[in-house]
Amino acid sequence: MELIKSLTIGAMEDLSLSLSEKNNKIDIEKIRKNISDYLIDNGSKKFVELYNDVAKNKNYNLAFTTLNLQ
Repeated sequence: MELIKSLTIGAMEDLSLSLSEKNNKIDIEKIRKNISDYLIDNGSKKFVELYNDVAKNKNYNLAFTTLNLQ
């Protein structure tokens, strides 16, 4: 994952796949749905911040918590 400056469908899918690889007990469709819900509720700026935090710091636990994927 590389840092992004704006929201793209590819970035949403990259994050979904990365989270799915870290925890294969969570269905990827649930991950995709929760990412979409997060985007709708919080906007693209917050999504970009979350994505870049995962890409840069590998902070997967925060991503799972933020996206209600526990």
